[in-house]
Amino acid sequence: MAASDATPFPIKNQAYRVTFPIFDNDGDLVTDAAGLDSEISKDGGTFADCTNEATQIAESSGMYYLDLTATEMNADTVAIIIKTTTTNAKTTPIVLYPAEPTDIPVNVKAISDDTGAADNLEADYDGTGYAKANSTVGTCTANSDMRGTNSAATAAALSTHDGKFDTVDMVADAIKAKTDLLPADPASETNVNVNETKINTLDTVADAVKVVTDKLADTLEDDVGTCRFTENALEQAPSGTGGDATAENQTSIITHLTDAKGTGFVKDTNSLVNVTSASPVNIDHDSTSIVNE
Repeated sequence: MAASDATPFPIKNQAYRVTFPIFDNDGDLVTDAAGLDSEISKDGGTFADCTNEATQIAESSGMYYLDLTATEMNADTVAIIIKTTTTNAKTTPIVLYPAEPTDIPVNVKAISDDTGAADNLEADYDGTGYAKANSTVGTCTANSDMRGTNSAATAAALSTHDGKFDTVDMVADAIKAKTDLLPADPASETNVNVNETKINTLDTVADAVKVVTDKLADTLEDDVGTCRFTENALEQAPSGTGGDATAENQTSIITHLTDAKGTGFVKDTNSLVNVTSASPVNIDHDSTSIVNE
């Protein structure tokens, strides 16, 4: 709290010093008022003692001041009464209306006693616009971080970055060319599930085929560039000397069967189910007769 708190008008929530006189019944100043009692009411609240007490200015002046704290000034209406026990002295009432920034209208008529400056400022901010042809800017210190002040970013450096931007642009175009081929309406979840089922079925079949084909590797061997079955693989094959069932051999067999059965034997309608032999019969496809053994 200091004399500097005595501003031209009270400000809300800001310490304030108020100066006032104390009068008696005749309207004369009361000097050296005794038993001073200063009380405050905020926004119509109950009066309570002030933090500080009224103090007389100099000696026997009849003028007093009271320092109010920021908390006491934090109200829209501040009412103060200063009482004294001096005979015939009157209670002094004081009412303050602390202002907020938006409560203070400003009408600047001059800036540094220059009314023209105030008019120019108004034109600059009211939308009219102010031609600043006569305004000057002081000397600017070169900034090494700025292009054009200390060759911080040369044309060559900028050209290098331009090349990189071109590369990025080319890559982006290539990606877009691929994504443009994607269907506008991708497959639904149902279609995906159906295809997944088909794929699973194919996978099962492929696994079964692989089980069989995996065994072929053990049954084949290389014979000068040609694959053939191994000896082990042929152990269970029918034995023989390599006879064949060519048309010529079939005709020979039919001839021998005709000799045994008779001229009425027809290969497509007759069979040998009733043919019996006391001993085994060998049919030699290279001979023209049936040999009994």
